[in-house]
Amino acid sequence: MPHTIFLDDINQHLVSLTDFRRNAGRYVDKLPQQGPLTILRGSKVVAHLIPPV
Repeated sequence: MPHTIFLDDINQHLVSLTDFRRNAGRYVDKLPQQGPLTILRGSKVVAHLIPPV
């Protein structure tokens, strides 16, 4: 089961908190290209990351 789910219909990327902790640098580096990122713990949203303007 993938840790990252891409919902292109709503332009939102969901990432598990555990996967984000392990790969934070990679996610932050790709943020400008990927767009907003939502971090989840279970089914609860714990953070939204938005690319810099």
